[in-house]
Amino acid sequence: MVLGDSGKLDEAKAILRRAHQLAEEGRGTATERGWILHHLGVVLHQGGKLEEAEAALRQALHLKQEGDDVPISLGLTLQELAGVLRERGKLEEAEAALQSSKSIGA
Repeated sequence: MVLGDSGKLDEAKAILRRAHQLAEEGRGTATERGWILHHLGVVLHQGGKLEEAEAALRQALHLKQEGDDVPISLGLTLQELAGVLRERGKLEEAEAALQSSKSIGA
């Protein structure tokens, strides 16, 4: 998902935050909530909101694991998290996230 225009990023963030709110109100499984947070993390990352992106992606991982999501899905989130961590200067954590994604076959 590439949204170069700032207005589109803001629109995407608003939609994903609303989707997450609805899912939290009982209208979504853990896996669905995990995917919503994954995409929110991607949008936040693209918008330079690295701390928020990291938090969303970490929560996405937790929910995807709770919901027994498929390994490739976990790997995609780990790879996105690794990019955020690298940009935040957390190189050891970024490397660990990449290694985890490789170990599950992503």
